[in-house]
Amino acid sequence: MRVDHGRTTASAQAGCSCSEIVTSVRSGLLVVGTLVCLIVVSPGVSMGGTAPGCSQQSKMRTLFPEAKKVGLAKRSAVKSEPAREPIFPGRCGPSWWTEYSGPKGYSDISVTLYAKPGQVGAPLAEPLFGAVHRQSNGARVRMTPAGSIGPTVVSAYRNVFISSNSTDGSLSVAGQLRLHRAIEAALDALHGLR
Repeated sequence: MRVDHGRTTASAQAGCSCSEIVTSVRSGLLVVGTLVCLIVVSPGVSMGGTAPGCSQQSKMRTLFPEAKKVGLAKRSAVKSEPAREPIFPGRCGPSWWTEYSGPKGYSDISVTLYAKPGQVGAPLAEPLFGAVHRQSNGARVRMTPAGSIGPTVVSAYRNVFISSNSTDGSLSVAGQLRLHRAIEAALDALHGLR
């Protein structure tokens, strides 16, 4: 950390994650102060969506397919969802989230944009899920078929992390994968790849 005549630089404030004792000798006097960071920001984390690679943040809400396209009856309004811990480096602002329901089940699903494709590996590595499977389009997928939180699927595609869950167990892993693939196809269309 760099101290300039008792003032901390912005980069020092953004990089700290705990209380630190700062000492500085100025004009023969020993000045001791405590710097407490109230907001912890890891280097490389962008919560404002302004980092390079985050320019598509406002378009993430458009990736969710209409319910009938994925065999369900209803999709609720797409909403932004503030970041919750853990916040991984490279995250671009809030996630976008919605719920699907219908004759074949219920699932909530969220989409989170990261600044770089390599940064989606961190949330994908969460220990709750099974082995990583690579889909034909390159998406990396992990899932848990059941359990206390119901069937859950997470996937990393390009620089987007997708997470879905059927808390009541009514939408299978296969049904959730259908949602993920539709969002991945919409992402490709957004980038002009389809």
